[in-house]
Amino acid sequence: MIADIISFQDNASFLKDKFNTTEIDWDSLVTIASEHLILPTIFFKLKEKALLEYIPVELNHYLTELASINRNRNNSLLSEIKTIATLFKSNAINYVFIKGAALIAGKFYADIGERMVGDLDILVDDKDLHKAFNLLVKEGYDKLIPFNYEQKDYRHLPRQVSNNCLAAVELHSYVLKTKYKDLIDAKQLLSTKTVINEVNIPNLYYFNSINILTAQINDRGTYFLSIPLKHAYDSQVLKLDQEKQLLTQLLHNKHGLTYLSLIDLLFPEAISRKSTLKERLIKMRFKLKMNNPKLAYFVYKIKWITINCIDRLNLFITNKSYRTHIIKNKTFIKS
Repeated sequence: MIADIISFQDNASFLKDKFNTTEIDWDSLVTIASEHLILPTIFFKLKEKALLEYIPVELNHYLTELASINRNRNNSLLSEIKTIATLFKSNAINYVFIKGAALIAGKFYADIGERMVGDLDILVDDKDLHKAFNLLVKEGYDKLIPFNYEQKDYRHLPRQVSNNCLAAVELHSYVLKTKYKDLIDAKQLLSTKTVINEVNIPNLYYFNSINILTAQINDRGTYFLSIPLKHAYDSQVLKLDQEKQLLTQLLHNKHGLTYLSLIDLLFPEAISRKSTLKERLIKMRFKLKMNNPKLAYFVYKIKWITINCIDRLNLFITNKSYRTHIIKNKTFIKS
């Protein structure tokens, strides 16, 4: 149902009939949409399709208020983005905003309130990284959210927070987890950036690459056989179907293949092409998961425990700072 609502298809008549003839579990819909950070998107797509009058009145009021709050927040974030862009430009910092910050800066949505944005993620050239960090400190982003232990070769510096600004800033030297960082060439991304309203953002090739691979690698979408609906929607906003070179590359990468398989299942109109045998098998596994929620939850918990134990064991062996943190704060109970 959620996929139908946020679809770019002209399916208003289908949805109207569905709302009128089917008992919709609106509480579950709101819960799932909230988990995927797309409640404002739900509102704007229902409004665009003239369907707000067909949902419960209280839900209509709630979504309307939420969309208004998110619009105001994003307008404030856009002001913060432009301030940082001006600061970096005047100090010759080679940078590019990525993820949600770049999406609202690039005006990809008809209404700026449509996309929820958390931190302001910025990719910065290695040679400028610490200079950019110190500039932000002087600008007021002087409250740090440090890691519990020393990170080795991590993709971003500690989050920087300002008492006068809404969002924290994360300065990245690369985008993906260390093991996969070469899948997105930071130098090439920076050299091919686009400038919109004096803010640096990625070109569409890299925009789509970041959107897909952060979902499937950083957020473990491939491992858990999942796809965040926010990312799936962004792929349509970013016209992934027109990035033929990227699509070809993704088909030869297990993370890209999984993503394309699931987006094709949920939004068949997004990328019109024939599925390969591997994609059909991925879709079958996903359908099995969706049709057996209790089994899916059990498998998810086993996978979650397994991957977290592996990650923590690896850190304990390879990272002295993490070992000290565990021994000091987790092993002994303080009196």
